[in-house]
Amino acid sequence: MPALWSTSYGQVLLLKLAVLAGVAGTGLYNWKRVQPALGTEGATDRLARSATIELGIGLVVVIVTAVL
Repeated sequence: MPALWSTSYGQVLLLKLAVLAGVAGTGLYNWKRVQPALGTEGATDRLARSATIELGIGLVVVIVTAVL
């Protein structure tokens, strides 16, 4: 466990897990807030904005994974 904080590999792994939690949080937001609102006014824009954010965070996950 101490290697997670003391090595560069462990620190990058923790960063990846934190960013991955951001993807999961955005997905949860889409599932609980955006999906039920589909069909109402403005829901399409809300979905597009949220999906763009989720994809951006996913790209950061891929970049951090490449560092590993």
